[in-house]
Amino acid sequence: MAKFLSQIMTIARGSVGGVTFTANQFQQLIMRAKTAPVNPSSSVQSSIRSAFAQACSRWAILTDEQRQAWSDYAETLQFTGPLGPYTMPGRQVMVGNLTLVLYGNNYLSSPLVPVWTAPTTPGFTAFSDVKPVPVTTGIGVALTITNATGSDMHALVERSVAFPASRNLFKGPFLSSSAQFVPCPDPTSVLVQFTGLEVGAVYFMRLRGVQTETAHRITPELIFRAVATDES
Repeated sequence: MAKFLSQIMTIARGSVGGVTFTANQFQQLIMRAKTAPVNPSSSVQSSIRSAFAQACSRWAILTDEQRQAWSDYAETLQFTGPLGPYTMPGRQVMVGNLTLVLYGNNYLSSPLVPVWTAPTTPGFTAFSDVKPVPVTTGIGVALTITNATGSDMHALVERSVAFPASRNLFKGPFLSSSAQFVPCPDPTSVLVQFTGLEVGAVYFMRLRGVQTETAHRITPELIFRAVATDES
């Protein structure tokens, strides 16, 4: 792997001649050998692919007015990447929002009915408060999620594998096989627990929320670090 530290080359993305260009969180350009994508055939991966395919196919049958509404909404969202803030096209925003709902339905006994129209309220939504807390029983980690937004929401929460106590940062991948898609009515606080873990080990939990009334606004991705405690 090589890093470009000069100002001669400022932006490079994609692959050329077996070499892939990308950037890290410090906005340093990185050149590395192109690798073949991993294509696991697990049930979780199949569920994610199915949700993504459904969301993509829906875009194709939206009216021009509906597509423009998603494009207008997309312009109100600002994402953060290695090279600074950026926005995404309306199609990508719609597919991302609806894929979260469709994938989360795999964890519900009563699936949500997807709403394909664009949100009229600009920007991301957000839970009122989210924080790590001790589990109520057993060995594990937990989050409390408080929703006082005025709208019912759901939270998709995933955890990592166990890490030693010295680990402070983690970006993924997370264990979708043990994920929970939890209803968070307004107003309420919900406890999400992962038990049966290794006491004293560090775990990271990723939270992505979605408004489940009317149009589906999502929250920014949040990652929390917690140490598994024994409350048995």
